[in-house]
Amino acid sequence: VAINPEMRSSNATVLRNLLGARSRILLIALEFEEVAVDPSVTRLGPHSLGVDEVRILFTDFDIQVLEEHEVIDVDRFRRLREAGCRSVKEHTLLLRRKPQETF
Repeated sequence: VAINPEMRSSNATVLRNLLGARSRILLIALEFEEVAVDPSVTRLGPHSLGVDEVRILFTDFDIQVLEEHEVIDVDRFRRLREAGCRSVKEHTLLLRRKPQETF
């Protein structure tokens, strides 16, 4: 979430290459309308990351949504709220590497 969106794909590639065949990732992702927020507020993060983008970045993983919560009223998101953001969804995801098919 703190990773610059322009670097996500390369970061995901490095992460996938480092992880073994039975690896799992627990990921907490925040999803909000980042384009509606002044870029100076999100310059260092958080950045919005939706479940669909996680599925695109990690196609070789099964992705299970464990929890989803609206968290805009949580104090740590005050900056986003004050910047005009009306919704922040927190997604807790479990990513499990798909078994490699052998022929």
